[in-house]
Amino acid sequence: MSKFLLLLKVNLTSILNPSKIVKNEYSKDKKSGLSSKLLVVILAGCLLFSCATNIILVAKTLAEMNMIDLILPIGLIATSFVILFATIYQAQSYLFNVKDKDFLLSIPVSKYTLMISKISTLYIESLLFSLLIVLPLGCVYTYYTSFSVEFWIMYIVEWLFIPMIPLIISVIIGYLLGLISNKFKHKNLVTIVISIGLILLIMYSSFNMEGFMNYITENVKSIQEMFFKLYFPSQFFYNSLVNFEILDLLKFVLISLLPAILFTYVLSLRYFKILSKFSESSAKSNYTMKKLKKSNIITALYKKEIKRYLSSYIYVLNTSIGMIMLLAISFILLFSGGEVLEKMIEIPGISEILPMFSIAAMCLMVSMSSTTCSSISTEGNNLWIAKSLPMDISNIFISKILVNLTMILPALYLSILFFVFSVEYTVIQLVIAFVLPTILAILVSVFGLMVNLKYPRTDASDVVIVKQSASVFISMIGSMLLMVGFIALYLVKVSDLISFEFYALILGLVLCLATVACIIIINTKGKEKFLELQ
Repeated sequence: MSKFLLLLKVNLTSILNPSKIVKNEYSKDKKSGLSSKLLVVILAGCLLFSCATNIILVAKTLAEMNMIDLILPIGLIATSFVILFATIYQAQSYLFNVKDKDFLLSIPVSKYTLMISKISTLYIESLLFSLLIVLPLGCVYTYYTSFSVEFWIMYIVEWLFIPMIPLIISVIIGYLLGLISNKFKHKNLVTIVISIGLILLIMYSSFNMEGFMNYITENVKSIQEMFFKLYFPSQFFYNSLVNFEILDLLKFVLISLLPAILFTYVLSLRYFKILSKFSESSAKSNYTMKKLKKSNIITALYKKEIKRYLSSYIYVLNTSIGMIMLLAISFILLFSGGEVLEKMIEIPGISEILPMFSIAAMCLMVSMSSTTCSSISTEGNNLWIAKSLPMDISNIFISKILVNLTMILPALYLSILFFVFSVEYTVIQLVIAFVLPTILAILVSVFGLMVNLKYPRTDASDVVIVKQSASVFISMIGSMLLMVGFIALYLVKVSDLISFEFYALILGLVLCLATVACIIIINTKGKEKFLELQ
Protein backbone atom coordinates (compact mmCIF):
# COMPACT_ATOMS: atom_id res chain seq x y z
CA MET A 1 0.00 0.00 0.00
CA SER A 2 2.84 2.41 0.85
CA LYS A 3 4.42 1.86 -2.59
CA PHE A 4 1.06 2.47 -4.26
CA LEU A 5 0.52 5.72 -2.34
CA LEU A 6 4.05 6.89 -3.13
CA LEU A 7 3.58 6.15 -6.85
CA LEU A 8 0.20 7.83 -6.83
CA LYS A 9 1.67 10.95 -5.21
CA VAL A 10 4.47 11.08 -7.80
CA ASN A 11 2.01 10.54 -10.67
CA LEU A 12 -0.42 13.19 -9.43
CA THR A 13 2.40 15.67 -8.96
CA SER A 14 3.59 14.94 -12.48
CA ILE A 15 0.26 14.98 -14.33
CA LEU A 16 -1.63 17.64 -12.37
CA ASN A 17 1.24 19.61 -10.85
CA PRO A 18 -1.10 22.23 -9.35
CA SER A 19 1.68 24.37 -7.89
CA LYS A 20 3.23 24.93 -11.32
CA ILE A 21 -0.11 25.54 -13.03
CA VAL A 22 -0.92 28.44 -10.74
CA LYS A 23 2.59 29.71 -10.16
CA ASN A 24 5.10 31.19 -12.55
CA GLU A 25 8.18 29.29 -11.41
CA TYR A 26 10.55 31.66 -13.20
CA SER A 27 9.21 34.73 -11.52
CA LYS A 28 10.65 35.90 -8.24
CA ASP A 29 7.95 38.52 -7.94
CA LYS A 30 5.24 37.47 -5.48
CA LYS A 31 2.70 39.75 -7.19
CA SER A 32 3.30 37.98 -10.51
CA GLY A 33 2.72 34.58 -8.94
CA LEU A 34 -0.45 35.83 -7.28
CA SER A 35 -1.77 37.35 -10.50
CA SER A 36 -1.15 34.13 -12.46
CA LYS A 37 -2.97 32.15 -9.77
CA LEU A 38 -5.86 34.60 -9.94
CA LEU A 39 -5.99 34.31 -13.76
CA VAL A 40 -6.23 30.52 -13.65
CA VAL A 41 -8.94 30.71 -10.97
CA ILE A 42 -10.90 33.23 -13.06
CA LEU A 43 -10.69 31.11 -16.21
CA ALA A 44 -11.65 27.96 -14.29
CA GLY A 45 -14.58 29.95 -12.92
CA CYS A 46 -15.55 30.90 -16.48
CA LEU A 47 -15.66 27.23 -17.47
CA LEU A 48 -17.76 26.39 -14.42
CA PHE A 49 -20.06 29.33 -15.19
CA SER A 50 -20.45 28.19 -18.79
CA CYS A 51 -21.38 24.63 -17.72
CA ALA A 52 -23.77 25.95 -15.04
CA THR A 53 -25.46 28.27 -17.54
CA ASN A 54 -26.17 25.43 -19.97
CA ILE A 55 -27.46 23.19 -17.17
CA ILE A 56 -29.78 25.97 -15.94
CA LEU A 57 -31.18 26.45 -19.46
CA VAL A 58 -31.89 22.71 -19.83
CA ALA A 59 -33.35 22.51 -16.30
CA LYS A 60 -35.63 25.48 -16.95
CA THR A 61 -37.05 23.81 -20.06
CA LEU A 62 -37.52 20.47 -18.28
CA ALA A 63 -39.15 22.17 -15.27
CA GLU A 64 -41.71 23.84 -17.57
CA MET A 65 -42.53 20.37 -18.92
CA ASN A 66 -42.69 18.98 -15.36
CA MET A 67 -39.80 16.64 -16.19
CA ILE A 68 -37.02 18.10 -14.02
CA ASP A 69 -35.90 14.63 -12.86
CA LEU A 70 -34.63 13.92 -16.39
CA ILE A 71 -31.82 16.44 -15.81
CA LEU A 72 -30.03 13.70 -13.81
CA PRO A 73 -29.58 11.07 -16.59
CA ILE A 74 -28.87 13.89 -19.09
CA GLY A 75 -26.13 15.22 -16.81
CA LEU A 76 -24.68 11.73 -16.30
CA ILE A 77 -24.50 11.08 -20.06
CA ALA A 78 -22.96 14.51 -20.71
CA THR A 79 -20.34 14.01 -17.98
CA SER A 80 -19.45 10.52 -19.25
CA PHE A 81 -19.09 11.78 -22.83
CA VAL A 82 -16.84 14.69 -21.76
CA ILE A 83 -14.61 12.38 -19.71
CA LEU A 84 -14.41 9.89 -22.59
CA PHE A 85 -13.45 12.54 -25.14
CA ALA A 86 -10.98 14.28 -22.79
CA THR A 87 -9.04 11.16 -21.78
CA ILE A 88 -8.76 9.08 -24.98
CA TYR A 89 -5.46 10.55 -26.14
CA GLN A 90 -4.14 11.26 -22.68
CA ALA A 91 -4.65 7.60 -21.74
CA GLN A 92 -2.69 6.49 -24.78
CA SER A 93 0.31 8.70 -24.10
CA TYR A 94 0.22 8.36 -20.31
CA LEU A 95 -0.23 4.58 -20.13
CA PHE A 96 1.34 3.18 -23.28
CA ASN A 97 3.63 5.65 -25.10
CA VAL A 98 5.55 6.45 -21.92
CA LYS A 99 8.99 8.03 -22.07
CA ASP A 100 10.15 6.56 -18.74
CA LYS A 101 9.70 2.91 -19.75
CA ASP A 102 13.18 1.88 -18.58
CA PHE A 103 12.58 3.47 -15.20
CA LEU A 104 9.16 1.78 -14.83
CA LEU A 105 10.60 -1.63 -15.68
CA SER A 106 13.39 -1.25 -13.11
CA ILE A 107 11.47 -0.09 -10.01
CA PRO A 108 10.76 -2.84 -7.40
CA VAL A 109 6.94 -2.81 -7.51
CA SER A 110 4.44 -5.33 -8.83
CA LYS A 111 2.77 -4.91 -12.23
CA TYR A 112 -0.60 -4.56 -10.56
CA THR A 113 0.60 -1.82 -8.19
CA LEU A 114 2.15 0.09 -11.08
CA MET A 115 -0.95 -0.25 -13.24
CA ILE A 116 -3.42 0.66 -10.51
CA SER A 117 -1.36 3.76 -9.60
CA LYS A 118 -1.50 4.99 -13.20
CA ILE A 119 -5.20 4.20 -13.66
CA SER A 120 -5.93 5.85 -10.29
CA THR A 121 -4.13 9.01 -11.44
CA LEU A 122 -6.30 9.25 -14.56
CA TYR A 123 -9.35 8.47 -12.44
CA ILE A 124 -8.64 11.29 -9.94
CA GLU A 125 -8.01 13.72 -12.79
CA SER A 126 -11.32 12.73 -14.45
CA LEU A 127 -13.09 12.98 -11.11
CA LEU A 128 -11.91 16.57 -10.61
CA PHE A 129 -12.77 17.41 -14.23
CA SER A 130 -16.29 16.00 -13.82
CA LEU A 131 -16.97 18.51 -11.04
CA LEU A 132 -17.46 21.17 -13.74
CA ILE A 133 -20.77 19.43 -14.59
CA VAL A 134 -21.62 17.39 -11.50
CA LEU A 135 -21.45 20.28 -9.01
CA PRO A 136 -23.81 22.70 -10.83
CA LEU A 137 -26.03 19.75 -11.81
CA GLY A 138 -26.63 18.81 -8.15
CA CYS A 139 -27.19 22.44 -7.11
CA VAL A 140 -29.65 23.13 -9.95
CA TYR A 141 -31.59 19.92 -9.27
CA THR A 142 -31.83 20.81 -5.56
CA TYR A 143 -33.08 24.31 -6.49
CA TYR A 144 -35.93 22.91 -8.59
CA THR A 145 -36.86 20.14 -6.09
CA SER A 146 -35.93 20.52 -2.42
CA PHE A 147 -32.85 20.05 -0.28
CA SER A 148 -32.42 16.48 0.87
CA VAL A 149 -29.55 15.03 2.91
CA GLU A 150 -30.24 11.57 1.46
CA PHE A 151 -29.96 12.92 -2.08
CA TRP A 152 -26.59 14.59 -1.50
CA ILE A 153 -25.11 11.57 0.30
CA MET A 154 -26.14 9.23 -2.53
CA TYR A 155 -25.17 11.83 -5.17
CA ILE A 156 -21.64 12.21 -3.77
CA VAL A 157 -21.22 8.42 -3.53
CA GLU A 158 -22.28 7.95 -7.16
CA TRP A 159 -20.11 10.85 -8.34
CA LEU A 160 -17.09 8.83 -7.16
CA PHE A 161 -18.00 6.06 -9.65
CA ILE A 162 -19.13 8.13 -12.66
CA PRO A 163 -15.68 8.32 -14.37
CA MET A 164 -14.95 4.57 -14.27
CA ILE A 165 -16.84 3.26 -17.32
CA PRO A 166 -15.89 6.13 -19.69
CA LEU A 167 -12.28 5.83 -18.46
CA ILE A 168 -12.18 2.11 -19.33
CA ILE A 169 -13.58 2.80 -22.81
CA SER A 170 -11.09 5.63 -23.39
CA VAL A 171 -8.14 3.40 -22.38
CA ILE A 172 -9.32 0.64 -24.75
CA ILE A 173 -9.72 3.11 -27.64
CA GLY A 174 -6.34 4.67 -26.83
CA TYR A 175 -4.71 1.22 -26.81
CA LEU A 176 -6.27 0.25 -30.16
CA LEU A 177 -5.20 3.57 -31.70
CA GLY A 178 -1.64 3.02 -30.53
CA LEU A 179 -1.65 -0.63 -31.67
CA ILE A 180 -2.75 0.31 -35.19
CA SER A 181 -0.34 3.22 -35.56
CA ASN A 182 2.54 1.13 -34.15
CA LYS A 183 2.46 -1.09 -37.25
CA PHE A 184 3.47 1.85 -39.46
CA LYS A 185 6.76 3.65 -39.82
CA HIS A 186 5.26 7.11 -39.32
CA LYS A 187 3.32 6.35 -36.13
CA ASN A 188 2.39 9.93 -35.26
CA LEU A 189 1.11 10.65 -38.77
CA VAL A 190 -1.06 7.51 -38.73
CA THR A 191 -2.37 8.37 -35.26
CA ILE A 192 -3.21 11.91 -36.40
CA VAL A 193 -5.06 10.64 -39.49
CA ILE A 194 -7.02 8.03 -37.48
CA SER A 195 -7.85 10.58 -34.79
CA ILE A 196 -9.06 13.16 -37.30
CA GLY A 197 -11.15 10.42 -38.90
CA LEU A 198 -12.70 9.64 -35.49
CA ILE A 199 -13.43 13.34 -34.89
CA LEU A 200 -15.11 13.63 -38.31
CA LEU A 201 -17.08 10.44 -37.60
CA ILE A 202 -18.31 11.88 -34.29
CA MET A 203 -19.27 15.12 -36.04
CA TYR A 204 -21.09 13.19 -38.77
CA SER A 205 -22.94 11.15 -36.13
CA SER A 206 -23.97 14.30 -34.29
CA PHE A 207 -25.23 15.81 -37.56
CA ASN A 208 -27.41 12.72 -38.05
CA MET A 209 -28.49 12.58 -34.41
CA GLU A 210 -32.02 13.64 -35.33
CA GLY A 211 -32.68 10.43 -37.26
CA PHE A 212 -31.11 8.35 -34.50
CA MET A 213 -33.23 10.05 -31.85
CA ASN A 214 -36.35 9.54 -33.98
CA TYR A 215 -35.57 5.83 -34.21
CA ILE A 216 -35.13 5.55 -30.45
CA THR A 217 -38.25 7.60 -29.78
CA GLU A 218 -40.32 5.34 -32.02
CA ASN A 219 -39.04 2.25 -30.24
CA VAL A 220 -39.29 3.29 -26.60
CA LYS A 221 -42.26 3.85 -24.33
CA SER A 222 -41.16 7.20 -22.91
CA ILE A 223 -38.46 9.85 -23.17
CA GLN A 224 -37.15 8.59 -19.83
CA GLU A 225 -36.58 5.14 -21.31
CA MET A 226 -34.83 6.77 -24.26
CA PHE A 227 -32.02 8.09 -22.00
CA PHE A 228 -31.86 4.73 -20.22
CA LYS A 229 -31.26 3.02 -23.58
CA LEU A 230 -28.61 5.56 -24.54
CA TYR A 231 -26.54 4.75 -21.41
CA PHE A 232 -27.98 1.90 -19.37
CA PRO A 233 -26.30 2.78 -15.97
CA SER A 234 -28.31 6.01 -16.09
CA GLN A 235 -31.49 4.12 -15.03
CA PHE A 236 -29.83 3.08 -11.74
CA PHE A 237 -28.44 6.60 -11.31
CA TYR A 238 -31.94 8.03 -11.88
CA ASN A 239 -33.85 5.59 -9.62
CA SER A 240 -31.40 5.88 -6.73
CA LEU A 241 -31.47 9.69 -6.67
CA VAL A 242 -35.15 10.27 -7.49
CA ASN A 243 -36.72 7.35 -5.59
CA PHE A 244 -33.85 6.86 -3.09
CA GLU A 245 -33.55 3.19 -3.99
CA ILE A 246 -30.52 1.77 -2.17
CA LEU A 247 -30.53 -1.33 -4.38
CA ASP A 248 -30.15 0.84 -7.51
CA LEU A 249 -27.34 2.73 -5.84
CA LEU A 250 -25.54 -0.57 -5.27
CA LYS A 251 -26.20 -1.63 -8.87
CA PHE A 252 -24.70 1.62 -10.18
CA VAL A 253 -21.64 1.23 -7.95
CA LEU A 254 -21.08 -2.42 -8.86
CA ILE A 255 -21.63 -1.88 -12.61
CA SER A 256 -18.93 0.81 -12.51
CA LEU A 257 -16.52 -0.74 -10.01
CA LEU A 258 -16.36 -4.42 -11.03
CA PRO A 259 -15.39 -3.79 -14.69
CA ALA A 260 -12.79 -1.26 -13.50
CA ILE A 261 -11.15 -3.78 -11.13
CA LEU A 262 -11.24 -6.58 -13.70
CA PHE A 263 -9.93 -4.33 -16.48
CA THR A 264 -7.06 -3.02 -14.36
CA TYR A 265 -6.05 -6.54 -13.32
CA VAL A 266 -6.11 -7.93 -16.87
CA LEU A 267 -4.21 -4.94 -18.24
CA SER A 268 -1.58 -5.24 -15.48
CA LEU A 269 -0.83 -8.85 -16.54
CA ARG A 270 0.32 -7.69 -19.98
CA TYR A 271 1.39 -4.14 -19.19
CA PHE A 272 5.15 -4.62 -19.47
CA LYS A 273 4.75 -6.52 -22.77
CA ILE A 274 2.53 -3.72 -24.08
CA LEU A 275 5.14 -1.12 -23.07
CA SER A 276 7.82 -3.07 -24.95
CA LYS A 277 5.56 -3.43 -27.97
CA PHE A 278 4.78 0.28 -28.09
CA SER A 279 8.45 1.25 -27.80
CA GLU A 280 9.39 -0.68 -30.96
CA SER A 281 10.62 1.38 -33.90
CA SER A 282 11.67 0.65 -37.45
CA ALA A 283 14.66 1.81 -39.49
CA LYS A 284 15.71 1.62 -43.13
CA SER A 285 18.09 -1.25 -43.83
CA ASN A 286 19.35 0.40 -47.05
CA TYR A 287 20.00 3.87 -45.63
CA THR A 288 22.35 5.97 -47.75
CA MET A 289 23.91 9.29 -46.91
CA LYS A 290 22.54 12.11 -49.07
CA LYS A 291 23.90 15.54 -49.81
CA LEU A 292 23.12 18.00 -47.04
CA LYS A 293 20.85 20.89 -48.01
CA LYS A 294 21.41 24.49 -46.95
CA SER A 295 18.64 26.84 -45.83
CA ASN A 296 18.48 30.36 -44.52
CA ILE A 297 17.97 30.87 -40.77
CA ILE A 298 14.19 31.34 -40.83
CA THR A 299 13.64 28.35 -43.14
CA ALA A 300 15.89 26.08 -41.05
CA LEU A 301 14.15 27.10 -37.82
CA TYR A 302 10.73 26.71 -39.46
CA LYS A 303 11.57 23.15 -40.58
CA LYS A 304 12.71 22.32 -37.05
CA GLU A 305 9.53 23.76 -35.55
CA ILE A 306 7.17 22.03 -37.98
CA LYS A 307 8.90 18.66 -37.35
CA ARG A 308 8.56 19.17 -33.60
CA TYR A 309 4.90 20.05 -34.04
CA LEU A 310 4.09 17.01 -36.20
CA SER A 311 6.04 14.68 -33.90
CA SER A 312 3.38 15.02 -31.19
CA TYR A 313 -0.11 13.89 -32.22
CA ILE A 314 -1.62 15.24 -28.98
CA TYR A 315 -0.13 18.66 -29.85
CA VAL A 316 -1.53 18.52 -33.40
CA LEU A 317 -5.01 17.34 -32.41
CA ASN A 318 -5.50 19.86 -29.61
CA THR A 319 -4.46 22.82 -31.73
CA SER A 320 -6.13 21.85 -35.03
CA ILE A 321 -9.58 20.79 -33.80
CA GLY A 322 -11.03 24.27 -34.50
CA MET A 323 -9.83 24.31 -38.10
CA ILE A 324 -11.02 20.71 -38.66
CA MET A 325 -14.49 21.70 -37.46
CA LEU A 326 -14.44 24.78 -39.72
CA LEU A 327 -13.51 22.66 -42.76
CA ALA A 328 -16.26 20.16 -41.92
CA ILE A 329 -18.92 22.88 -41.59
CA SER A 330 -17.91 24.59 -44.84
CA PHE A 331 -17.80 21.22 -46.65
CA ILE A 332 -21.28 20.29 -45.41
CA LEU A 333 -22.64 23.68 -46.50
CA LEU A 334 -21.12 23.16 -49.93
CA PHE A 335 -23.38 20.15 -50.56
CA SER A 336 -26.28 20.62 -48.14
CA GLY A 337 -27.08 24.32 -47.98
CA GLY A 338 -28.11 26.47 -45.05
CA GLU A 339 -31.24 24.45 -44.17
CA VAL A 340 -29.17 21.53 -42.87
CA LEU A 341 -27.04 23.91 -40.82
CA GLU A 342 -30.22 25.45 -39.40
CA LYS A 343 -31.34 22.01 -38.18
CA MET A 344 -27.89 21.18 -36.81
CA ILE A 345 -27.44 24.22 -34.59
CA GLU A 346 -31.16 24.79 -34.04
CA ILE A 347 -31.12 28.56 -34.74
CA PRO A 348 -34.17 29.49 -36.85
CA GLY A 349 -33.38 31.79 -39.78
CA ILE A 350 -29.62 31.17 -39.70
CA SER A 351 -29.66 30.44 -43.45
CA GLU A 352 -30.68 34.09 -44.07
CA ILE A 353 -27.58 35.49 -42.33
CA LEU A 354 -25.07 32.92 -43.57
CA PRO A 355 -22.47 35.51 -44.72
CA MET A 356 -22.19 36.99 -41.22
CA PHE A 357 -22.51 33.58 -39.56
CA SER A 358 -19.72 32.07 -41.68
CA ILE A 359 -17.35 34.98 -40.92
CA ALA A 360 -18.17 34.72 -37.19
CA ALA A 361 -17.57 30.94 -37.32
CA MET A 362 -14.21 31.48 -39.03
CA CYS A 363 -13.13 33.99 -36.37
CA LEU A 364 -14.29 31.72 -33.54
CA MET A 365 -12.46 28.65 -34.88
CA VAL A 366 -9.28 30.62 -35.58
CA SER A 367 -9.34 31.95 -31.99
CA MET A 368 -9.27 28.31 -30.76
CA SER A 369 -6.17 27.46 -32.84
CA SER A 370 -2.86 28.34 -31.24
CA THR A 371 0.36 26.31 -31.44
CA THR A 372 2.47 29.17 -30.10
CA CYS A 373 0.95 29.03 -26.61
CA SER A 374 2.84 25.73 -26.17
CA SER A 375 5.81 26.28 -28.49
CA ILE A 376 8.22 27.62 -25.84
CA SER A 377 7.24 24.90 -23.34
CA THR A 378 7.75 22.11 -25.91
CA GLU A 379 11.42 23.11 -26.25
CA GLY A 380 11.87 21.22 -22.94
CA ASN A 381 15.43 20.14 -22.28
CA ASN A 382 16.53 21.51 -25.67
CA LEU A 383 15.78 25.10 -24.72
CA TRP A 384 19.45 25.80 -23.99
CA ILE A 385 20.29 24.92 -27.63
CA ALA A 386 17.88 27.56 -28.96
CA LYS A 387 19.23 30.12 -26.47
CA SER A 388 22.85 29.43 -27.45
CA LEU A 389 22.35 29.84 -31.22
CA PRO A 390 24.31 32.84 -32.56
CA MET A 391 21.39 34.80 -34.04
CA ASP A 392 18.65 37.23 -33.20
CA ILE A 393 15.98 35.69 -30.93
CA SER A 394 13.32 37.23 -33.20
CA ASN A 395 14.09 34.51 -35.76
CA ILE A 396 13.03 31.83 -33.25
CA PHE A 397 9.81 33.71 -32.50
CA ILE A 398 9.05 34.20 -36.22
CA SER A 399 9.52 30.49 -36.95
CA LYS A 400 7.07 29.55 -34.17
CA ILE A 401 4.52 32.07 -35.46
CA LEU A 402 4.90 30.74 -39.03
CA VAL A 403 4.08 27.20 -37.84
CA ASN A 404 0.82 28.45 -36.32
CA LEU A 405 -0.06 30.33 -39.51
CA THR A 406 0.74 27.18 -41.53
CA MET A 407 -1.76 25.28 -39.42
CA ILE A 408 -4.47 27.96 -39.71
CA LEU A 409 -4.30 29.76 -43.06
CA PRO A 410 -4.49 26.86 -45.62
CA ALA A 411 -7.52 25.37 -43.81
CA LEU A 412 -9.05 28.85 -43.47
CA TYR A 413 -8.69 29.75 -47.15
CA LEU A 414 -9.94 26.30 -48.25
CA SER A 415 -13.01 26.82 -46.03
CA ILE A 416 -13.59 30.25 -47.59
CA LEU A 417 -13.41 28.61 -51.03
CA PHE A 418 -16.14 26.14 -49.96
CA PHE A 419 -18.20 28.97 -48.46
CA VAL A 420 -17.98 30.98 -51.69
CA PHE A 421 -19.94 28.28 -53.54
CA SER A 422 -22.63 27.97 -50.86
CA VAL A 423 -22.92 31.48 -49.33
CA GLU A 424 -23.97 34.57 -51.27
CA TYR A 425 -21.28 37.08 -50.22
CA THR A 426 -21.16 40.66 -51.43
CA VAL A 427 -17.73 41.83 -52.58
CA ILE A 428 -17.15 43.69 -49.29
CA GLN A 429 -18.22 40.67 -47.23
CA LEU A 430 -15.85 38.44 -49.21
CA VAL A 431 -12.98 40.84 -48.48
CA ILE A 432 -13.93 40.78 -44.79
CA ALA A 433 -14.02 36.96 -44.88
CA PHE A 434 -10.40 36.92 -46.07
CA VAL A 435 -8.94 39.82 -44.08
CA LEU A 436 -10.57 39.67 -40.62
CA PRO A 437 -9.77 35.99 -39.80
CA THR A 438 -6.26 36.47 -41.23
CA ILE A 439 -5.58 39.39 -38.87
CA LEU A 440 -7.02 37.34 -36.03
CA ALA A 441 -4.75 34.40 -36.95
CA ILE A 442 -1.70 36.66 -36.61
CA LEU A 443 -2.99 38.06 -33.30
CA VAL A 444 -3.68 34.56 -31.91
CA SER A 445 -0.13 33.54 -32.92
CA VAL A 446 1.68 36.45 -31.27
CA PHE A 447 -0.63 36.48 -28.23
CA GLY A 448 -0.07 32.75 -27.65
CA LEU A 449 3.69 33.23 -27.86
CA MET A 450 3.56 36.17 -25.46
CA VAL A 451 1.52 34.18 -22.91
CA ASN A 452 3.79 31.13 -23.20
CA LEU A 453 6.85 33.31 -22.56
CA LYS A 454 5.11 34.50 -19.40
CA TYR A 455 3.96 31.03 -18.26
CA PRO A 456 6.35 28.36 -19.61
CA ARG A 457 6.31 24.66 -18.58
CA THR A 458 9.59 23.25 -19.91
CA ASP A 459 9.72 20.43 -17.36
CA ALA A 460 6.52 18.60 -18.34
CA SER A 461 5.34 16.09 -20.95
CA ASP A 462 3.46 17.14 -24.09
CA VAL A 463 0.17 16.01 -22.54
CA VAL A 464 0.60 18.28 -19.51
CA ILE A 465 1.89 21.17 -21.65
CA VAL A 466 -0.91 21.00 -24.21
CA LYS A 467 -3.83 20.10 -21.94
CA GLN A 468 -3.05 21.43 -18.48
CA SER A 469 -0.63 24.35 -18.65
CA ALA A 470 -1.70 27.85 -17.68
CA SER A 471 -0.44 29.35 -20.96
CA VAL A 472 -2.74 27.13 -23.06
CA PHE A 473 -5.64 27.78 -20.75
CA ILE A 474 -5.20 31.55 -20.80
CA SER A 475 -4.37 31.86 -24.51
CA MET A 476 -7.00 29.57 -26.08
CA ILE A 477 -9.90 30.11 -23.68
CA GLY A 478 -9.11 33.84 -23.39
CA SER A 479 -9.02 34.32 -27.18
CA MET A 480 -12.22 32.32 -27.65
CA LEU A 481 -14.10 34.23 -24.93
CA LEU A 482 -12.89 37.51 -26.45
CA MET A 483 -14.33 36.57 -29.85
CA VAL A 484 -17.59 35.37 -28.27
CA GLY A 485 -17.75 38.75 -26.53
CA PHE A 486 -17.28 40.66 -29.82
CA ILE A 487 -19.96 38.54 -31.54
CA ALA A 488 -22.41 38.94 -28.63
CA LEU A 489 -21.75 42.70 -28.50
CA TYR A 490 -22.73 43.03 -32.16
CA LEU A 491 -25.84 40.84 -31.88
CA VAL A 492 -27.16 42.41 -28.67
CA LYS A 493 -26.16 46.09 -28.81
CA VAL A 494 -24.52 47.22 -32.04
CA SER A 495 -26.47 45.56 -34.87
CA ASP A 496 -29.25 48.19 -34.70
CA LEU A 497 -26.79 51.11 -34.77
CA ILE A 498 -24.22 50.26 -37.45
CA SER A 499 -23.89 47.83 -40.35
CA PHE A 500 -22.02 44.54 -40.10
CA GLU A 501 -19.41 45.79 -42.58
CA PHE A 502 -18.64 48.91 -40.49
CA TYR A 503 -18.47 46.85 -37.29
CA ALA A 504 -16.04 44.45 -39.00
CA LEU A 505 -13.86 47.44 -40.00
CA ILE A 506 -13.74 48.68 -36.38
CA LEU A 507 -13.04 45.16 -35.12
CA GLY A 508 -10.25 44.76 -37.68
CA LEU A 509 -8.59 47.98 -36.47
CA VAL A 510 -8.86 46.85 -32.84
CA LEU A 511 -7.29 43.48 -33.70
CA CYS A 512 -4.47 45.23 -35.63
CA LEU A 513 -3.69 47.47 -32.65
CA ALA A 514 -3.71 44.48 -30.30
CA THR A 515 -1.38 42.60 -32.68
CA VAL A 516 1.09 45.50 -32.82
CA ALA A 517 1.02 45.78 -29.01
CA CYS A 518 1.77 42.04 -28.62
CA ILE A 519 4.64 42.25 -31.17
CA ILE A 520 6.19 45.18 -29.28
CA ILE A 521 5.96 43.29 -25.97
CA ILE A 522 7.49 40.14 -27.50
CA ASN A 523 10.38 42.09 -29.04
CA THR A 524 11.21 43.82 -25.75
CA LYS A 525 10.20 42.01 -22.57
CA GLY A 526 9.64 38.74 -24.47
CA LYS A 527 13.30 38.50 -25.51
CA GLU A 528 14.43 39.21 -21.94
CA LYS A 529 12.05 36.56 -20.65
CA PHE A 530 13.30 34.01 -23.17
CA LEU A 531 16.92 34.51 -22.07
CA GLU A 532 15.90 34.09 -18.40
CA LEU A 533 14.24 30.70 -19.03
CA GLN A 534 15.98 27.61 -17.67
